[in-house]
Amino acid sequence: MKKISVTILGLCVCLVVSAQMINNGTTMVIESNSSLIIEGDFSNINAGIITVLGTLDVGGNLTNLATLNAEANSTIRFSGTSTSAFTSGNAPIYHLEINKSGDATVNLADDLTVTNELEFTSGKVILGDHNLHLGASTLISNPGSDAYIATNGIGSVLKEVNGNGMVFMPIGDANNYSPLTMQVEGTGFALAQIKTRVVSSTHPEKPLDAESYIKRYWEVESSGISGYSNEWTGNYVSSDVEGNVALIKGAVYNGMQWDYFDAGGSTNTVTGSTVEGLADLTGTNFYGRADILVFLQGAYNSSTGMMTTTLNSMGLIPLSSPYADAPVTVSSIPADVTDWIKLEMRSTTDPSQVLGRVSALLRNDGAIISATGDPLPQVKDSEGSSIVSVHHRNHLPVRTETGLNTMTPVQHDFSVSGNFFGSNAQRSNSGLFAMWPGNSNNDHQIKYSGSNNDTDVVLNTILSHPSNLFNSITFSFTSYSNLDVNLDGIVKYSGSNNDADLILNNILVHPSNSFNSLTFSINQQF
Repeated sequence: MKKISVTILGLCVCLVVSAQMINNGTTMVIESNSSLIIEGDFSNINAGIITVLGTLDVGGNLTNLATLNAEANSTIRFSGTSTSAFTSGNAPIYHLEINKSGDATVNLADDLTVTNELEFTSGKVILGDHNLHLGASTLISNPGSDAYIATNGIGSVLKEVNGNGMVFMPIGDANNYSPLTMQVEGTGFALAQIKTRVVSSTHPEKPLDAESYIKRYWEVESSGISGYSNEWTGNYVSSDVEGNVALIKGAVYNGMQWDYFDAGGSTNTVTGSTVEGLADLTGTNFYGRADILVFLQGAYNSSTGMMTTTLNSMGLIPLSSPYADAPVTVSSIPADVTDWIKLEMRSTTDPSQVLGRVSALLRNDGAIISATGDPLPQVKDSEGSSIVSVHHRNHLPVRTETGLNTMTPVQHDFSVSGNFFGSNAQRSNSGLFAMWPGNSNNDHQIKYSGSNNDTDVVLNTILSHPSNLFNSITFSFTSYSNLDVNLDGIVKYSGSNNDADLILNNILVHPSNSFNSLTFSINQQF
């Protein structure tokens, strides 16, 4: 070990020290246009004072446990072929240059502040569990696939911001470069900063049914910004992908739920936006939301303007959805729910193409809520603009004519004239429209007579019921059944409130049945 004291390096002097160097309590000044190159480790300890006006170039570890003054226009450079540990001792660095060869890196041993420029020639800065602070005007020069900031621990990059604009974070994990670009907007900035790190693993709150996603996410926390919003693009590597990359879109987690505002994606990038001060960005299947109001004619009560909850109060609604193509099970059914309903989101360019579907619950006021009670059901693999169709097990479906915004949805009320696709696609109740009931055999049409009609299904089921010993057409039974088209929990062919009469009445009141023909049928298929 060589112990050297240097007081002043003069103008245009380059001093090279090949061994380890310790400044033990002396004062050292590296003048402008001068360089001190230390190929080994350099320690500044006890009452040592180092003032850098020129360049301090270290090949090994740089440990400051005393006073380090990195003045304006000075450079602290890490070079050589060995990994360096940097202990700044809370001294701000004006210009930090990373010029490592091979796989050598610079590993932070404490928090570091760079005030003017972080320059990459080659090599990485490894944060570990420490933070890197960057000023609002600090430049980051020449980052790339082998020269970036690695957030491989709990440490983050903290970038000061003083106004609207782009913030670029050249970050990655220990092995892969995955930068984040942010367009930060706000109405006020007071000691504002953006704190960011990337984690090379699957987000711990990933939606359980998401089969397509990336094993990487970016944590972003803003402070000191009022009216904050952030549009961001994250770059990931091919090995991050699970499932179908074409289905992966930007997904933002705000600590409570996933949002898909401005969600997009292409090979190796995901995009999104947020107004949350603390949020994570990753990529998953896209989940579009729908805010839908719709009524079932079979359960509609014109005197109250709401639907009945008879099936619910009778305890007939099953905990598992009746829609096999959108399975879900709940622990209980809320008291104000009329029945299960199914939402489909379809392509705006080809409405016959179903992008995704979900079982949901229909409240008696017409609102569709998710099976878990969330006010806006989510449909996996839909698109930002999707045609929305609503299906019920014994009513004809209804859909929108054009796409709805599924990223920031507004309520779509199917009960209003003109808010649905097709002529006479719903039944009018003095101007309030509701889905046509009576599709008891689930063939997308309602028929009172003729082949495959819906009333015969009701009749034959009544006659063949094991408890109908006398084959009586007045027999009825309680059941959660597609034959119960008025949703009163009772399957009836004749008598008061029977299901066959509701089917007949729909046929007779349909605006296109101009001759009141019993053979008329109502068709609705997308």
